[in-house]
Amino acid sequence: MAHRAGILIVRRMESPRDRQQAVNFPANAFAGTADYYLRYRTPYPDALVLDLVKRARVTGGGWLLDLACGPGRATLPLARSFAKVWANDLEPEMIAVGKAAAARNGVANVQWFTGRAEELAAPDGAFELVTIGAAFHRLDQPRVAALARRWL
Repeated sequence: MAHRAGILIVRRMESPRDRQQAVNFPANAFAGTADYYLRYRTPYPDALVLDLVKRARVTGGGWLLDLACGPGRATLPLARSFAKVWANDLEPEMIAVGKAAAARNGVANVQWFTGRAEELAAPDGAFELVTIGAAFHRLDQPRVAALARRWL
């Protein structure tokens, strides 16, 4: 059996009410914020990115799936460690800003998708790593965890 690496950190929600709020997060909640996310959110430290790549035993020839990617805060620094990257976010503006940042930085191996992570049509077993930055709380956690397992 081939080794597939993947890391998923799951935080238990405090109550069913909290979970329902997370699953029904408004699609446009971050409209108008993508440029600010890219400019003002603290980037993931290079040491963290390198440690993740090492711990996940990334081969350099595999695929990355970054869910709820925003403007590419994790997508872009991780892209150099993968042959191909899929980046998905619910907010079209986040995708547009991510595409522009990728172009500015010469990152050409990312395919961008707009839509719900829970509805992404991704091939089973295609990815070496599935990442979700600081957004897992906004997703249908059991569904996304099950999908991530299939996609790895």
